Amino acid sequence: MLASAFYAAGYITGIVAFVLMAKRRRLLTDGVLHLMGTAIIGGLACAAIGQLIAVQAPGKSIVAGIAGGYLSVAVAKRVMGIRRPLGDLFAVALAAGEAVGRWGCFFAGCCYGRPTSLPWAVWQHGAWRHP
Repeated sequence: MLASAFYAAGYITGIVAFVLMAKRRRLLTDGVLHLMGTAIIGGLACAAIGQLIAVQAPGKSIVAGIAGGYLSVAVAKRVMGIRRPLGDLFAVALAAGEAVGRWGCFFAGCCYGRPTSLPWAVWQHGAWRHP
């Protein structure tokens, strides 16, 4: 339950960061909001597909998600005729969302780190790990 709450909070944080940045830069238009939705849908779809291809197990791959979101937005911008660079909006939103959402991974125990002897290690899956 706690993990799901952090996952949801991560998505909400990313969306809010994107909207606030776009509003501050006076770029908050219907087209930019459609691009945000396109990035979310394309990123989630490719994250799930990438995970299935890579490890034959359900989940999400951050690398495939970033690639899918990027490609989705690139295609959508071309179709919509938007030429203005918007990568900084997506970069801030992605970083903000990941900063919160990764706590969900930590609490779920799904994305445990490497075994280590560092002082900030946490006990997960039978070893002290770097989160």
